[in-house]
Amino acid sequence: MPELNPNITAFERHFDVFDTAAHGGSTDGKVSREDIEAVANGDRFTAEQRAAAQYLLDHPDQYALLDTGKDGGGLYAADGDISREDIDAVVADSPLFNDTATFVSDAPAIPAGTQADFDDPAAAAAQTEHVAQGGMGDTEASATTQFMHFVREHQDDPQWLQDYFAALGAEKTAQYLSNVADPNRYNDLSAEYANGEIDAARNALQNMYESGALNDADIARMVEHWAMEGGDLNTGVAQLFGGLEGRRAQDMQNAFFRAASELALAGQDVANRQFQFSDDAIGRLSDGDRESLAAAAAYVLSGTSTENQVSRMIDLQADGGAEGGTIDRFISLAMANPTQVASFDAYTYDADNQRIQDPDARGPVGQEVAYDGVARLVNTLSVDSTYRGGPDRFLPPPPYSYAALQSVRDDVFYSASNGLDANRDQWQDNTMLKDGLSRILMSDFDRMVSEATSTNGARFDDEHPFPKALENFAQNVLFTDPTGASRDATSQFLVDKLSTIINDVNTLSDADFADKYGRNQAEMTHIAGSVLGHIDNGLEQATQVASDKHAAQQKGLEFGLDLAWALGQDGLKLLPGGNVVSTILPDSITGSETFGAIKGEIETMMREGLSDQAAALLLEKFPDLHADGALSGLTQELSEVIAVDNERDYLASLLASYENVDSNPAAQ
Repeated sequence: MPELNPNITAFERHFDVFDTAAHGGSTDGKVSREDIEAVANGDRFTAEQRAAAQYLLDHPDQYALLDTGKDGGGLYAADGDISREDIDAVVADSPLFNDTATFVSDAPAIPAGTQADFDDPAAAAAQTEHVAQGGMGDTEASATTQFMHFVREHQDDPQWLQDYFAALGAEKTAQYLSNVADPNRYNDLSAEYANGEIDAARNALQNMYESGALNDADIARMVEHWAMEGGDLNTGVAQLFGGLEGRRAQDMQNAFFRAASELALAGQDVANRQFQFSDDAIGRLSDGDRESLAAAAAYVLSGTSTENQVSRMIDLQADGGAEGGTIDRFISLAMANPTQVASFDAYTYDADNQRIQDPDARGPVGQEVAYDGVARLVNTLSVDSTYRGGPDRFLPPPPYSYAALQSVRDDVFYSASNGLDANRDQWQDNTMLKDGLSRILMSDFDRMVSEATSTNGARFDDEHPFPKALENFAQNVLFTDPTGASRDATSQFLVDKLSTIINDVNTLSDADFADKYGRNQAEMTHIAGSVLGHIDNGLEQATQVASDKHAAQQKGLEFGLDLAWALGQDGLKLLPGGNVVSTILPDSITGSETFGAIKGEIETMMREGLSDQAAALLLEKFPDLHADGALSGLTQELSEVIAVDNERDYLASLLASYENVDSNPAAQ
C-alpha cells in the first residue's frame, strides 16, 4: 500500500525537532508556523527536515490537514498550530487517502486565517462553510446553492475545483453533490433549471477527471460518504453518473460501479479489491445500504457499452474466487430495490413551462426513470453483439472468451431468475428482464442441463442452482403475465427439446443416441423427466400466487397441450387417430356433452398450432380445469403405455423422475 507523502512522514518522524525549532526549550507537543519556517530556513537542520518544512509551507491544504487533524477540520478549526494529536490522527486515517488526487481529508482543510470570499478556492470553501454555519433558514440548502455557484463558475477550470473540493474535504463535497443530484431539490423548479444544474455538475466532474484532478480513488471516497447518508443511497447520484457523456465518461462510470459494488459486498471474502473503505463505514452498512449501493452500481454499469458491461461482470464474477458467489450476492442485493425512481425532471411541464396538474390526482404528475440496471445487464448478456450469436461469429475480437461470457451468463440467469421470484412486486412487470432470461435459457440450455446433472448422469445435482432457477423462471416468465415477447418462443423451445429427446429414444440406435447426447436413453429420459417436473412445479406455484388465476391457468394449459401434442403425435406415436387431447384430459371432461361438442374444434386448433386458442376455449367451457391437467393426463397415458409396449422401460425413467420432482413444492 502506498505511504503518506514522504515529507509528511518526515515531519511526523522529526516532530520533536520541529516542536522546539523557533525558540528552543522543552517540547510542548505543538508545532507553530514559526517553528516550521525556522526549520525551512535553518542551516542546522537536515535536508530531509528542511524539505518537509518547505513542503508544508508550499502546500496550505496539507498544512491545514495537519493543523485540524484531531478536530475533524472546519472553517474555525485551524489555528496555525499542529499538535501531536493532530499528526497522530492524520497518520491513523492516512491509508484512505493515499491514492486520491483531490481529497486529502474527509474533513475540510481550510488554512488558518482564511477569510470567507469568492476569489481563490480556499476562500470559496470558507465562504461555503460560512453559509453552512450561518444559522439562518435552511443553511444546508443555502450552502448547496453556494456550492453550485462555484461549480458553475469554474466548471471549465479543473485545477480551481480540485483546490476547492480539497479545501471542503471529501465528506462535504460528497454531501453537496448529493444534494445537487437529489430529485426532490427540483420539486418546484423547472426541468430546464434542473437539467442546467445537473449538466454543470457533470461537466465539472468530467473536466476534473479528464485532467487528472479527480481520480478513481476520489470517486470511491465520495461513494463511501453517499452510502453513509441517512436512508437509502440517493438514486439521483446514480443518475448523475449514469448520464455522463465526456471523453472518459465510461472510465468514471466504471470507477463508480467498482466502488459501489465493492462497498456493497464489503465484509464478504472478495478478491481483487481496488479500493479501501473505512472500518466505520463497513461496520455501519445495513442491508438497505448494501441494496442501494448494488442497485446504483447496476444502473450505472448498464448505461455503458455492451463490451464493457460484460467485461465488468466477468471481473465481478472473478472476485468470488474459487468459491464464487459474488454475482449471486450482487444481483440479489440490486434486485431488492425499486425499479422506478424519481427523476431530475420531477414534474411534467407544458409548452409555457407551467406545471401540469392531473385533475384526478392529489398532487402534481411526477416523472420517473427506470432504475432496473439488472434487467439491462441481463438483456446485454443475452444479446452480446460482440459474438453475434456464437463463438465463431464474433467481430471484432472481444477482450473475453466465449466461455467466460457463457459462465457469467449462467450465474446471472440463476441469480436473476431467483431474484425475480423473490421480488415479484418490483420486477414482475419488467418484460426486458423476462425476455433476457428467456434468451439466455434458450442459448445455453443444453450446457446448463449438462453441468447441473449429477455424476450418476440420471438426475440433477441437489447443490446446483439450475433446478431452482428453472422453477422460478417457469413460474414467473412462462406462466405469469406479462410474459414478454420471448415467452411463446421459449415455451415452444422447451416443448421441442423434450419431445425431441423422447422421439430420439424411440428412433435412434444406442450408438447414435450416445453420440448425440453423450448419455444413454435411460439417463436422458430421467433428465427430461426432471426438467418437466421442475417446469410443472413452476406452473403450480404460478397458479397459486397469481392475481389473475385464469391467465396463469391458460398459460399453463397452453404449455401442457403443446407438450402433450408433440409427444403424442411425433414422439410416442401412442395415440392413433389424433385423439391426443381427448386421451390426456380427465374423463370427467372428455365424457361430457360439452366436450363432445368442441372436440373437433379443439383438435383442429391443435393441428394448426393454435394451442392458445384451444386452451382459452377449454377454460371457457371448463373453468375448473387445472392448468397441469394436460401434463397429468399425459403422464397417466405414459404409465399405461410403458407397462405394455416399452421393453426397456426408458419412458419409465421419464415418468419416475417427473413424479419425484413434481411431488416436491415449487422453489421459493
